[in-house]
Amino acid sequence: MRRNYLIAAALFSTAAFAQQPVEYPETDATHLIDHYEDYNRLTRETPVAVDGMETAIWSEDFANGIPSTWDNIGLSLAGTPRPNAEWEYRGPNTNPDTSVGTRGFTGPNPNGQPINSPTKANGFMIFDSLFKETGGTGIGQGDAAGGHIGVLVTDVINLTGEPSVMLEFYSYAYLFNARLYVAFSTNGGTTFPDTVEIHPTGDLAVNEFTPRDFRVLEDVSSIIGGESNVKMAFIFEGDERTGAAPPAPPTGSPHGFYWWMIDDIALKPLPSTFFTFESTQITTAQGVQDAPSYDILNLNPATSWGTIGHYGITTEKQARPIAFDANIRNFGSATQTNVALAVEVWRNGMMDTVITHTPEPIMQPGELKDFTFFTTDFWTPTEPGDYRFVYKVTSDSIDVAANNPNTIGYRPDSVLFFVPEETADQIWGMDYRTSGNSIGTTQLGDDGSGIAVRYEIAEGEVDAVWSARIGLSTLTEAGAEIEVEIFRVEDFLTAQAGSSVGFAFKTITQTDIDNGFVVVDFYDATQGTGDIPAGWTPAQNDSAVWAVVTMFSNNGSFPVRIFNGQTFQNTNQSLMFDSDQGTWFTGYSGGSRSLAQPHIRLIMESIAPGSSVSSVENNLGLNYYPNPTTGRLVLDFQEKHGKFADIRVMDMTGKVVHTERANTTNISQHQVELGNLSSGMYLMTVDMGGKQSTFKVTVEK
Repeated sequence: MRRNYLIAAALFSTAAFAQQPVEYPETDATHLIDHYEDYNRLTRETPVAVDGMETAIWSEDFANGIPSTWDNIGLSLAGTPRPNAEWEYRGPNTNPDTSVGTRGFTGPNPNGQPINSPTKANGFMIFDSLFKETGGTGIGQGDAAGGHIGVLVTDVINLTGEPSVMLEFYSYAYLFNARLYVAFSTNGGTTFPDTVEIHPTGDLAVNEFTPRDFRVLEDVSSIIGGESNVKMAFIFEGDERTGAAPPAPPTGSPHGFYWWMIDDIALKPLPSTFFTFESTQITTAQGVQDAPSYDILNLNPATSWGTIGHYGITTEKQARPIAFDANIRNFGSATQTNVALAVEVWRNGMMDTVITHTPEPIMQPGELKDFTFFTTDFWTPTEPGDYRFVYKVTSDSIDVAANNPNTIGYRPDSVLFFVPEETADQIWGMDYRTSGNSIGTTQLGDDGSGIAVRYEIAEGEVDAVWSARIGLSTLTEAGAEIEVEIFRVEDFLTAQAGSSVGFAFKTITQTDIDNGFVVVDFYDATQGTGDIPAGWTPAQNDSAVWAVVTMFSNNGSFPVRIFNGQTFQNTNQSLMFDSDQGTWFTGYSGGSRSLAQPHIRLIMESIAPGSSVSSVENNLGLNYYPNPTTGRLVLDFQEKHGKFADIRVMDMTGKVVHTERANTTNISQHQVELGNLSSGMYLMTVDMGGKQSTFKVTVEK
């Protein structure tokens, strides 16, 4: 067993860390974070349009390839012609065809999936920066490596008599060092003075991607409305680092990288009633801060850490009030009155309730108001269930039922939430059961790197941590090792090295990887039990515990990759330890969600204050250890009783798998041999003198 003293020493090496974690500069592209499709973030649009989506004024779906009247231009970063940097057309008869997205090297990247637009089958456009940089083999091996710009220019569009115009198109983007723009000309392409950035940093940070069917909506009335000689240019600029100001990316990082796919482009009249959720920036006493399109507010106890976290999975005992907020734009052409955010709460597929707030009296066309105007009342889950929160907008022009689409299935603007049944594992997690990527030894260091997650016990409550469930990417390899430790918050923050109250070690198997997670059971040496007490203590005025996962890959031979959700920004309740640099960080720079909600879930056992956390029922005052055990278990009766004790072990189905009798006449301890049992959790009962104790025992071989 490899006890991780290296990480413990680094963890508590500086008091500055406790109050002011630093951001980690973005990972370079040789350590790419893998990419998944179970994405769960709002997609800007509700959409809510009472008068429908009018017939397009102009549209292009690429059914016949790139129109001959369009221009497809490839450029170097200096602006000189570079034909290999042009956009590519994917059609049903091209090679590759419409079933293929990126052709870049796979590694930890997605499997070349195409855009999921309505007419993808008849063709779409892609700027495959990943392939242009790598050639499908490696960084710098592509025929347009070292930086490139792709410009796709439409033919002339006549918008005479159309003063209110909306640009709509489907987009699938995954970005590293790149920015995406649509530029507009009103003089037939002589100049393009007006530009709109698509997927800016506030919506899409470094190493993040959109859903495959993201619908871009832009009000371009003030730019091209009523003009007769309009052209649009779709520009992939592989120069600037997303989320950072120029100059160029850091040394060793490629320009551009990843891709942009577009399809079903249309210019339409702007509907009268239309709302969108959008990210924005607000100015506070701490300076300018990003405000995400939407958020969830957990009413957690005050903590010494100073930030409030998210919990997408909660036990009933740890459930606490939740409020919802959003930034809302009146995207339509009509003034709207009594505008409100309305969040539908669905439980087990059925509508449960709608949470709202005092409406905002008036919103002018184009006006954006932030979350200070749109925060709902608090709601507390009181029943177990599989929940979904659906974000909608209401006004005097539209009610909840008119928000489209009005079905729970396939809603883009929704967040998953889960409260387990009491009869099931009492899982508590900060993630929302989505995995946008994974992160592990590949990014943070082969051996001794780590990820930590903070959990805040509700004030006045006492609970116990029984196990941890760690989500594993398929990029993990059998033979990798992890250690999981539980720290009380005062020990984590006040430089008490080696003071974990719970410890578990596990060698990851292929079965674990196939399951998508590994479960580790804790052992508290001071109590000789498997349950780790956790709860509010007035002395520390804090209720938090930290779960720290340390990873070992044997010099890279067996990498570990832990799933990470990206539903919300990191609230500093998750940290990562880079063993190569010997430092803890709050996350990546540039607004990245590459570390946001790692799948490090705790399995809790609810206990009453003052009770023994080692037992289900301990009427004999026994201790037992070690737990988990490889086979030999020691029962400590504390003293000689002069009686026989009958021992019975049952599996979790209630089947008796072992019995024996202990004679405590001359001894206070008795050894139970369980080596013949399979790995797993069991219940052990001990009967003596009319009293009984029942314990949880984990056999781990």
